[in-house]
Amino acid sequence: MATLREASRMAQAKNGAPGSDGVTCEDLAASGVESVREPLREARVARPDQAMRVRRKAIPQDGGTQGRVLGMPTRRDRVVQGALQLILEPMGAADVQPGSSG
Repeated sequence: MATLREASRMAQAKNGAPGSDGVTCEDLAASGVESVREPLREARVARPDQAMRVRRKAIPQDGGTQGRVLGMPTRRDRVVQGALQLILEPMGAADVQPGSSG
């Protein structure tokens, strides 16, 4: 649970745009990380291989005719991605040589 709380704090600190579900940082802060945990468990049981839709937004490039497309995951997905980063990053860092970069 502490990992989800920290991941939620990290997601809120970035204050990004809401995803396809429309949940904002304020909504996530008001409902707490407990509101993320149970739906996650239910989603994994009901449909384990489907991610939530990513909201897409095209932004124009300077001087170009085409824009760049941004994908905005839902708050719940950002919390899960942050939790996975907190768990997996130290494992990967342990295998890297001290002089390595990149």
